[in-house]
Amino acid sequence: MMKTNNYYFPLLFSLTYFLSFYFELDLAGGTIPDLQTHWNFIQKIRDVGLFNILEIETGEKSAIGVDSKLLNFPLHHIIFSQIYFINDNLNAYLNFYFLFSLLVPYLFYLCCTEKFDQIKKTKLVIFSSIILILPNFQSSAIWGNNHNTAIIFFLVAILYLIKVEKNQKQKNIHIFTSYFFLFLATYTKQYYLIFFPIFFLKFFLKFKFNVIPISIISSFLSIPGFIYLANNLGMFKNILFSATNFSSSILVVVSIISIYLIPFFFIQALYDKKYFENLLKRKSFYFFILIFVVYIFLFHSNFIYDEQIGGGAFIKLNNLIFDNYNFYLLLSILLSIIVLSFSLNNKSDIFLTSLILISFSSGWYIFQKYFEPMYFIVFVLLYDRKLILNLINKNLNLVYFYFSFYWVFYFIYKQREKILLLV
Repeated sequence: MMKTNNYYFPLLFSLTYFLSFYFELDLAGGTIPDLQTHWNFIQKIRDVGLFNILEIETGEKSAIGVDSKLLNFPLHHIIFSQIYFINDNLNAYLNFYFLFSLLVPYLFYLCCTEKFDQIKKTKLVIFSSIILILPNFQSSAIWGNNHNTAIIFFLVAILYLIKVEKNQKQKNIHIFTSYFFLFLATYTKQYYLIFFPIFFLKFFLKFKFNVIPISIISSFLSIPGFIYLANNLGMFKNILFSATNFSSSILVVVSIISIYLIPFFFIQALYDKKYFENLLKRKSFYFFILIFVVYIFLFHSNFIYDEQIGGGAFIKLNNLIFDNYNFYLLLSILLSIIVLSFSLNNKSDIFLTSLILISFSSGWYIFQKYFEPMYFIVFVLLYDRKLILNLINKNLNLVYFYFSFYWVFYFIYKQREKILLLV
């Protein structure tokens, strides 16, 4: 295993974060065009007033033009429309949001220290700095995208979930706080709705509590969302699309989330000589692999994905080299092995992985930015604690190098036309 000073990595990751801001990079692609939509919506709320927000329609029938592109609940826009020193100055908004986004690695660090209190805090600082080099996180931070706002709320929700799991003191307050911030995340990016069953399952397994109180709280907190959706049906209709289909979207999500698991898979293989042996002893592993292989065999001829937008790093790489998806489908089998190897530790992990795989199947384009840094955070903080604790206790240099090269891949891909001209 290669040796290096781990302290260099936070410096490197921080450097890429600030240099990407200085050079105004959009490595994720799409966040610059998205800025116009988000900024215009912030301006509209500021102009009409917070209590008249329902006058601003979203969706295809909107009479306000550019606002019709907004397909999210507008909590991010509501918040920033009310901050007087940035709500009328785009540069001030972008500068503030760039610094505001640093809450993400900090909150991730707090969650890690709460969940893995046996690990030295210095190691967790280094580990948490991975967030800074993730290209989709950087693009959202640089261009004021609401993804990072949702992640901040989501991390606070997880922090209180961890507190509940560790200690029964103030459990009612912590459960309510966790659910409240999960609602805030959902009112920023609605796909965080998929985590409510997981949070509920974890609370229920911990306390076996009566479901009625939490159902009442959830119903009450859902009211603003139903009111807003009823006045903006286009927000729902516009995500129904034909860029992909249900069977194809599952393969796309497998390939996307596997990106964050690959380095940990190799860490397991390097340090645990019996890792593959123990994996192959699991009957459930063969069962799910068989299902996945049969699934690909049945649906391979009907794989659909619009190659121009989204799809994740592996689809983009496939489309650079091949003119069909045959290699990608074969690769999906290997990637599914990686995903399954981390998902079979308990029923909760199986359930969580299943929810994520089937939740992006409306036919809309599937972007890597939906999962970054969301899935990395979910893997570390919501999957089996013993598994993750064992991983973090290892020498993680390989993981740090991997995510460094991941950033380089994004940079080269984004600059590929300029590089070809130089060659």
